[in-house]
Amino acid sequence: MEQTNDVISLKFEGDPQEYRLEFDFNEVADAEPVAGCNLLAVMTRPQEMTAGQLRGLTYAALKKAHPVVTLKEAGWLITKHTAVVSDAVAAVYGFTLAGEEVDEAPSVETSLDAADTSVRATGDGGA
Repeated sequence: MEQTNDVISLKFEGDPQEYRLEFDFNEVADAEPVAGCNLLAVMTRPQEMTAGQLRGLTYAALKKAHPVVTLKEAGWLITKHTAVVSDAVAAVYGFTLAGEEVDEAPSVETSLDAADTSVRATGDGGA
């Protein structure tokens, strides 16, 4: 995972696509009716985030760099790379899943085997 200001780029072994996540308030507002849930609420109470909110925030973070991404595609990305995507979304929006603010994205190493089962996050994640 590479972070530049408010943009995080994710690249996974075996996947030619690079995914860019970025905070943009307009994208969050536009994503709420698509996701069908309150996305702003999770920014003040991240420890109470629902699966729908995680998917909605991932979708909103992807939209600026990937305008044709769908909500289902955002969900698929979370399904395939849950820990990495969750940490990246939290970093983009400036929170951890424990509710503490973060100054920078966690350092993440991805090591995906043929079954895409192992993803390891390293570092303190700004904590």
